[in-house]
Amino acid sequence: MAPDKLTGQRILVTGFTGRLGGAFAEYLAADNEVTGVAVEATDEALASWRARGGAPVRRRPGRRRLRRAACRLRLRGAHRGRRLPEGLRRRDARQRRGAGVPIVLPGSHDWVKALVHQDDLRAFIAPSLAAASVPVTTVNWSGDEALKGEEWIGYLGSLVGIDPVFVYDDDRARPGGAPSAVLRASITGPAAVGWRDGLEQVVRYWEPRIRSGEYPNAR
Repeated sequence: MAPDKLTGQRILVTGFTGRLGGAFAEYLAADNEVTGVAVEATDEALASWRARGGAPVRRRPGRRRLRRAACRLRLRGAHRGRRLPEGLRRRDARQRRGAGVPIVLPGSHDWVKALVHQDDLRAFIAPSLAAASVPVTTVNWSGDEALKGEEWIGYLGSLVGIDPVFVYDDDRARPGGAPSAVLRASITGPAAVGWRDGLEQVVRYWEPRIRSGEYPNAR
């Protein structure tokens, strides 16, 4: 049985300056020896990588997705070569918009997300590491329930007194989709925090800080 929490371990965290990696590193550092690894001069390093016919993984302008895919492939190769168990944990991205900013959704299909609370993400760490294997085990970290954008964004708006404005345009809509939670739930168990409770906690934490000017860029 996997431990509920990691303690007394030496842990290497990549991407620890990011919002998610940093939160994990801070959480784990309380009871473990945590080392962070960062990459410098990433754009210059890309010059040494070549692909026939162009970038094979880029789905829209920008190099970030290519870099992320390249890092994942490098990680897989290193762990296979050294026979180290490893697991890739992917978090479902989400974006929230403020008052007066139209939210663009696709018109031809539902735009869905599976929201997951930070407390659940932390609880996923130990059992997910226990499930690491060779070859790599890839687990999508998301909430248990796939939600239409109109539902959760509308609820978030009601919490802050905003009536969201939706615009439907396939060409301008951001990619959506909620991964199946079946594999993740079989490893971590079900999420403990419901999506409504999670959004309420987000609002209680952030709204007074934004209104006070502590985070002016979040207005």
